[in-house]
Amino acid sequence: MVAFSCILGRAGPLEAWFIVFVGTVGYELNRNLLTKYGFDGPGSFHIFIYGGFLGLVASILLKIREPETQRHPNYTANKFSSTVALLGTIIIWVFFPLLSMDPAFEGAPEGFTVYTGPINTALGLGAATLTSFSISALINGKLQIRDIIYGPVAGGIAVATASVYIVEPVYAFAIGSFGALVQVFIMNLIEKRVANHNNIFSTVSFSLFGVMGILGACFAAMCNAIVRGNSEGFTYV
Repeated sequence: MVAFSCILGRAGPLEAWFIVFVGTVGYELNRNLLTKYGFDGPGSFHIFIYGGFLGLVASILLKIREPETQRHPNYTANKFSSTVALLGTIIIWVFFPLLSMDPAFEGAPEGFTVYTGPINTALGLGAATLTSFSISALINGKLQIRDIIYGPVAGGIAVATASVYIVEPVYAFAIGSFGALVQVFIMNLIEKRVANHNNIFSTVSFSLFGVMGILGACFAAMCNAIVRGNSEGFTYV
C-alpha cells in the first residue's frame, strides 16, 4: 500500500498486480534480512524505506509510459476525499504505537518494556501534529489540510524505529517535530513551485515514506548509539 500510493489514481489492474507481486516478494526478502542482521520492528526500514523507493520506481516507469498525466480524473482531490483522509490520519495514533509495541529484543537496554516504543511514538506524533499545524499556518497564512494530514504521519515514521531506544522524552519530541517540519517544507516550498510549471508532480508519497524512512533509520542509529553509551542510567546489554 505504501508503494501503491505513489501511483494512486494513475494506475490500473496491471500496475496493481505488479506492485502486489513484485512488492510482496521483495518485502519478505528485505524483512527477513533485517530480522537476521538487525532490529526494525516498527518498520522505518522494511516498510517505509522499501515502500517509498518501490513506489518511486513504479511511478517513474508509469511516467515513461504515459508522459501526459494531468487529465487523470482520479488524480484529484475534493472536500469529501480530504475529510476522509483527515479522519484516516487519526488512525495512525493507534497504528504507529502498535507497530512499536514489541517484546524485549536482543540488545534491548536495561529498563526497556513493551510500552517504551509506544509511549515515545505517541510523544513524537504529538510533537509532529503541533509542528505541522504551526508551520502550515506560518507558510500559508492558514491551515492546509494536506499539511495537517501528512505532517503527523511523517513524524510517526521518523520516530518509529528510534522509539525503542529513546531514553529521554525530549528526543521523541525533537524527532517528531523534525520529521513534520521537513515534510511540510517539502510540500510547500518544493512541490508547489514545481507543480505549477509541470504535469502532475507529487513529492508526497516518496518524501513521506522514502525520505522519512531514511530519517527514521538515521535517528534509530543515533538513539542506539546513545543507549550503547550508557546514557541516562540505561545500560546496553
